[in-house]
Amino acid sequence: MHDRPSNQEINESLKSQARISLRHLLLLSFSAFIASLGLLINSTGIIIGAMIIAPMMNPIVSLGYAISASDLRIFLRSLFNLILSILIVLIISYFSASLLSLRIAGSELLSRTQPSMVDLGVAICAGLAAGYSTCHKQIANALPGVAISVALVPPLCVTGLSLFLGEDASFIASNAGISADLSAGSFLLFLTNLIGITLSTILIFLLHGYQKDRRSLFGLATVATLTLLLVNPLRSEFTNLWIQSQVSDTIFKLRRERPNLFPGLATLRSISANQGSGDQVLLRIKIDLPIKKSFMSDSEEKLLRSRTQLISDAISKRINRPVKLLLSVNPILTVTKLAN
Repeated sequence: MHDRPSNQEINESLKSQARISLRHLLLLSFSAFIASLGLLINSTGIIIGAMIIAPMMNPIVSLGYAISASDLRIFLRSLFNLILSILIVLIISYFSASLLSLRIAGSELLSRTQPSMVDLGVAICAGLAAGYSTCHKQIANALPGVAISVALVPPLCVTGLSLFLGEDASFIASNAGISADLSAGSFLLFLTNLIGITLSTILIFLLHGYQKDRRSLFGLATVATLTLLLVNPLRSEFTNLWIQSQVSDTIFKLRRERPNLFPGLATLRSISANQGSGDQVLLRIKIDLPIKKSFMSDSEEKLLRSRTQLISDAISKRINRPVKLLLSVNPILTVTKLAN
């Protein structure tokens, strides 16, 4: 096609992208600091802004091209660029939390610690778009939009922030119903995006005729193997995601049918579910109950147990699996005092 760059043009362009420059380091540092702040104050807008200016997509696309074209020089430059970029983001995010002395984790941070097959699919599609836009001059400006669609810097920032939290990260994860380590989960998300993008960019460059020799196919097979190794941990989280979706839908239907599903002053705090041992599903229900007296009556406790068992049975029937119910009741004491 007339808008396709020549082999020499794309080689020079991606060689430049693979090279470490002061501009790259500055943009990466700004992006890492902004993303860290966004994660700490739980701001989606700030995190998206950090993703726009993050230059990490460039060395990944260059890496994909280097593998497809069997160009060792660009490969080594891209790999060095990536490793240095990863270290810079981890260091900046760690010291950002230290500087602000914030030991908190909101939903934006926690949402980047449990990657699934969905994330791999997004990464592969983003890589296809990145590779295709690189191979066609007329849509080359689409690359920043692709960078927004797949997260690279934010998961690394979560890893750095989690390392700063230390033992507190385990406490935060358990309270949020997350069984995996926060730093390991977020770094797995980054690796998922990195490998998924690299795989699909290699495919695009090969389909556009930038293959040099059989070493290109060996490189493709190697990256494809790495992708397959990700499937097992990602599939497990996708199963949990599916279970949680079925649980939420079941609860919505029950509450429509029974407006007084939770009796008296009891209110639902949270419901979470995940794959347990074997085919069993662990269902955790937390109920808030205002303190009106020193204890619940037998009739109140019996009614609360029967309602939560009703939920458990409905979920078990919906997903066709045995459900182990873990019910916790949190006494809530509200104290109001007017200042003189």
